[in-house]
Amino acid sequence: MRATVRISPLGIFAFDPDNRLIEAVFLPEDPDGVAEKLEALNMGRRLEEVSWLGVKLVDKGFDELAFEDSVLASAFNREGAKAIIVSMDSSRRALLRKEEEEAILRAGRFKGKAGLLGFIHDASVALARRTVREESGRRDLMVIQAVQTLDDLDHTFNLFANRLREWYGYSFPEMSSIVSESDLYVRLVASLSGRDSFTADRLVEQGLPEDRAEMLVSAAGNSMGASLPATDMAEMTEFARLLLEFHESRTRLEKYLDSTMQEVAPNTLALLGATLGARLIAITSGIGNLAKRSASTIQVLGAEKALFRSLRSGSRPPKHGLLFQHNDVHQAPRWQRGKIARALASKVAIAARLDAYHGEYRGKEMLKEFEARVEKIRAKYPKPSTRGAKSGLG
Repeated sequence: MRATVRISPLGIFAFDPDNRLIEAVFLPEDPDGVAEKLEALNMGRRLEEVSWLGVKLVDKGFDELAFEDSVLASAFNREGAKAIIVSMDSSRRALLRKEEEEAILRAGRFKGKAGLLGFIHDASVALARRTVREESGRRDLMVIQAVQTLDDLDHTFNLFANRLREWYGYSFPEMSSIVSESDLYVRLVASLSGRDSFTADRLVEQGLPEDRAEMLVSAAGNSMGASLPATDMAEMTEFARLLLEFHESRTRLEKYLDSTMQEVAPNTLALLGATLGARLIAITSGIGNLAKRSASTIQVLGAEKALFRSLRSGSRPPKHGLLFQHNDVHQAPRWQRGKIARALASKVAIAARLDAYHGEYRGKEMLKEFEARVEKIRAKYPKPSTRGAKSGLG
């Protein structure tokens, strides 16, 4: 025999096939207490009210319980009765809700319909506050914000570094072709200022290799740049120092991201590193969402435009998305990249699930397995295959 079970801020109610109320468990009269119970139920925790009602229904001969809510169904499934998920039309839902309200009013728990509706409102608001608080405290949200801030810092630093190159180029245009690294360029301007102070020893102290230091000293002595006033050079130097502090703040943020990833997703961190792992978490809006993705989806995350274009036009689909940033993928020959990306995506899918559902740490083990797979791919496909040239995901 089947009973229909519903939950509301008022309690948990069971109805027979004729929509008659057969059992009910009232929740606390305190809105915060109700919110606490509903939150615990949504998180899969065991409630005494659920156990009590389940036993009562089984004792009455109900061996099949129908639910609209899958979380509530999973909770009752442990109480000796078979739980099934059903859909309910609006008219029946309204009828059962009316039965629930009349039952709780008969019990004398509220002063009339107005008091009951006010309690439902207060309990719903309390539950919403708890849900928002819980959602805002997710640690993977910190990972998402950190990696997005890191990307913004990189974009802004490169923008300002290019501005400094153009500005300083009036004084020493040759330096830009010799020093391609933006952070090193900024550090040299901030530390040495004008090209007249460029000596081999000082340049080596700033991290420039000896051969490039000699080249830069020679270029400084024969530069076509203008001799700018000291006031101009002072402004450029000050700007470079500000950029240097900007770059140092990026380094601190990178360390923070690494430590937070170690806390949130250690298995994913072991496979991908902090930045790439965090980008995958960010693009899926959380480690839980990443864990729900299949390996084939993870493989092309970040290449959605190319994927949809291939579906529309029939062109070759992308072999990788963000995973191209992994060293083993982007350093591989083009005919190996799809296969390596697929192997990596398979491991990331497992790692994300372990991290999302608090599984064991297997990061080092999975990294070794992935590296072994990469070696096999390199040995098996040393040259491009004409048969594989038309393949899609590798």
